[in-house]
Amino acid sequence: MRKIAWSGLLISLLLVFSLLMGCSSGGGGGKSAPKLETTSISGTVKAPSGTTVASNTGLWQHFANLLITKVRANGTEQAVTEAEVTAVNFNTNQQVGTVATTGNDGSYQISKIPKGINVLIVAEKEVGENRVHLSTLIPEVGETMQLDGAGPGEVNGATTLTALRYHQYRGNNDYKITTIDIENVLKKAKKLSKVQNGTLNLTVGSGDINTDTSGKPQINTSKLADFVNNTQIPNPGYPACADAKRMTQEVRNAGIFMNQALQQQAIKQNQTAQEIASFFENLSTEMEEIDHLITSDFMEARPGEYNLLANGDVELVEQYQNDGQFWEWKLNDTVNEGYYVSVKLTNLNNILVESTDPQTDGYDYAIDLEEAEFEYNVNDSSQSDYYYEGSLTLSNDSTDTITAEIIDEYGTIYHIIIPANPNYNLNGTFHGPESGDVSLNVALTGSAETDLTGTADLSLTGNINTDVISTNGELDISLTGDEDMSAETPDSAELSFTGLVSTDSAQFEGQFDADFVKNPYENDLLPQTIGFNGDYNDLNPQTTTWQGSLEVTADNAASYDPYSESDFPYGSVTFNGQVTHVDYPTLNLDMSANLNKNEADNSEEGSHYLEIAYSRGSRSMNGSLAVSETEDSATLTLTNEQEIEFALTEAQSEVTGSIKDSNNEEIASIDEDTFGPTIHYDDGTTETLY
Repeated sequence: MRKIAWSGLLISLLLVFSLLMGCSSGGGGGKSAPKLETTSISGTVKAPSGTTVASNTGLWQHFANLLITKVRANGTEQAVTEAEVTAVNFNTNQQVGTVATTGNDGSYQISKIPKGINVLIVAEKEVGENRVHLSTLIPEVGETMQLDGAGPGEVNGATTLTALRYHQYRGNNDYKITTIDIENVLKKAKKLSKVQNGTLNLTVGSGDINTDTSGKPQINTSKLADFVNNTQIPNPGYPACADAKRMTQEVRNAGIFMNQALQQQAIKQNQTAQEIASFFENLSTEMEEIDHLITSDFMEARPGEYNLLANGDVELVEQYQNDGQFWEWKLNDTVNEGYYVSVKLTNLNNILVESTDPQTDGYDYAIDLEEAEFEYNVNDSSQSDYYYEGSLTLSNDSTDTITAEIIDEYGTIYHIIIPANPNYNLNGTFHGPESGDVSLNVALTGSAETDLTGTADLSLTGNINTDVISTNGELDISLTGDEDMSAETPDSAELSFTGLVSTDSAQFEGQFDADFVKNPYENDLLPQTIGFNGDYNDLNPQTTTWQGSLEVTADNAASYDPYSESDFPYGSVTFNGQVTHVDYPTLNLDMSANLNKNEADNSEEGSHYLEIAYSRGSRSMNGSLAVSETEDSATLTLTNEQEIEFALTEAQSEVTGSIKDSNNEEIASIDEDTFGPTIHYDDGTTETLY
């Protein structure tokens, strides 16, 4: 009867999974007002060297002037100490949050700022009879993803000019500001010569800023006319454009997240899977040697010590006497001066149910192995780092048994009672040159060999701990093949694992389910469906966590020809759950991707269709991505929570598209420009797509 190996199926499952990964409450009583969510802003206030930020007299004044002249030449900035820092709601012009004073390095922190508002951070300091003003404008504070690593609370000359550029709309409750609008003005402010060479003077009334009729600071247009004229700020008559810009930024952020976080994960998980697969391949190869030894025919002879001969036979060296407690077999490899095997049946007094004189040839033994306990010791003197020590215990949950009769060369008859579907408990330590130390504590139930019905069912429960991987859980396998399972590969297999798998770099916890079918071209089992429901965590370092379910189907796994240029796999991949990365907010993803079956049947390159539902906090997008490889085109259509529609088509490397509001009216067009794909908004502003 043929034994069925299961480790290859587990390897296949882990490999395919990793490569594809590689894609409210209520209560009774009256209602209370929703709790206002707040956030904190911190940063550093630095003034251009052309701005005097400290009071000096006499000799110190001359020294400061010399120092400032040197600093200006280097175009650097100076920390502003002891400045009062406040936060103002840009649209209502009301102060919010706490008040801070900058430290010796210019640092500050303001807390209790309402999330989602457009906040103006103002840092001012009295220097003699003058007032120094610095500021920065942060749209939708606490809601915008910061993907470039820059802190939103930094205050300097460029951020001050950017904030003051919007001065005319301060206090306008209907005016909308977006991150991209701020970034476009900030880029031009940073290129301003006065900013770059440090000569910008932010002293109110005597420098590059003055005041309006209400006494609030504003840009001195007589000195910075070019900056004012060459920077675009949104026309307030097109509020829907701000919503469109937020959506565009969300699309851009999602793309960056997918590329930076998820793509890196696919690479890392693939490396982890290869590490696991390599380990199991080495372990399987090295364990085969043990399997060969402990199932050797010498155990069918009476207990004793044997030598392995060159022709493969065994020679009795010493027959061991039966003391009623245990039987022991030993095998020595005298030909190669290699392995040594010791197998001991330790509870003979419990399983020897009937016997005659054990010292007399020709007598019978009746041995019930339904509760047998074996101890194994395997050493290979030719490989000092190869050994196995452990135990194997049999048990029987049913009354079904098989009786085998063995007659040794001395005429002794052994009537061996074996469970028809035994349970095995394997406990021990294996060490191999490649595998390292492997700790085994596994219970196996079911029929490990064919019952002549063409099926084999196995269930393994326990843990395997090694230097590379640790597992703890239950593995169920069902194999189907010909009647006697004589073929090298079964026709199909079902596999389910529930538990924990850990390596040095990753940890999986949950349930894997997979169905495999035989592929005639590979003459091996290929996955037809795969499902995972649980958690995935990065380790060393801890960067990404997945929580949810993954389902994969390969519709043509049984017929796919990997060696044909005209054939390719088709099926679907779906993921539903949360993805958390240390550098980004938690994302809720509901994605499904399908490879068009009809195209595959026509032996064409095919088309792909991806459905996606994306959410981050209050933001969400739903839509699809259709890719036609035959026409070299792709169309992305997304609709957000405000029913803004973003449509983009790339065909033969040319990008076109549009953005429409909730009334299906176009508020922006997308086309190719000198700087690449560009979005032209109806409010008079533009931005590049990438």
